[in-house]
Amino acid sequence: MTEFIMTIGLPASGKSTWARSMQEKGYYWLSSDEIRKATNCTNTQIFAAMNETAKRLLLEGTNVIYDATNLWRRYRMHTLNQLKGLVPSVHFHAELFLAPYDTLLVRNSNRLAEARVPYDVMDKFMRVFQLPQSFEGWDEININKDSIGEWFNYDKCVGFNQLNPHHELTLSQHMNKAYDIAKEKNFDAKVKVAAIFHDIGKVLTQTIDKDGVAHYYGHENVGAYLFVLDLIHSGILELDSTYPDYEDIIFLINYHMRPYQWTEKAYEKDLKLFGERRTKMLKQLHYCDEAAH
Repeated sequence: MTEFIMTIGLPASGKSTWARSMQEKGYYWLSSDEIRKATNCTNTQIFAAMNETAKRLLLEGTNVIYDATNLWRRYRMHTLNQLKGLVPSVHFHAELFLAPYDTLLVRNSNRLAEARVPYDVMDKFMRVFQLPQSFEGWDEININKDSIGEWFNYDKCVGFNQLNPHHELTLSQHMNKAYDIAKEKNFDAKVKVAAIFHDIGKVLTQTIDKDGVAHYYGHENVGAYLFVLDLIHSGILELDSTYPDYEDIIFLINYHMRPYQWTEKAYEKDLKLFGERRTKMLKQLHYCDEAAH
């Protein structure tokens, strides 16, 4: 069966090193960085060229590695939608690369100047990174064997002042209360776990505006990332294997802010994408989140 592998991960997470090595196994390495070095093309032009080349190679029966950060769900889905249906036997595989943020920053600082990503860009990427989900169209989601986990110190949430008029409770009090509500309502067990962890990303994303009010842009994405790092570190989530048993919890943390953006049209769109089961769990977590303010 022909295979299409998309690397997914932050800069300096080991994607290109691994992808380059896969050429020895007969995979064609398509790299956005290599195209960028060799041309003056815009990002739009680079990825349009990569998509067209991937189409041609898959039709020829060649295995492809599509190497870029691929951080945003909508862009991953755009690529998959262009490629799916070309050849019925193509296996679509997401290869996920993870490492603690501090590790990535050190690796990035050790790169040659021309390959180094500016700190503000690294910070932006950290906040926007949406972990892959099967509903995007993947046949397999794999955590790369060279990924590194990290224990999340929950004590960081204890006494954490959220400095926001919507939150009177500390961070740990808010999440514990959300869990208690989920337990009281007898919500799905995965909702209970997500309630305990849903806002952990706030410890790394707090910014204070001129009025002294805190904001947490992208904390849902950072929280999901920290949760998976913790699962890897604890040995609960094994490397070089798929993560379907935890994908629902990862989804709930990653998307728990979506209900705040729901209009009737946006809700229907998400319902179609996420499915009834996950949408129901997301609504349950949202109820707990709001009730615990």
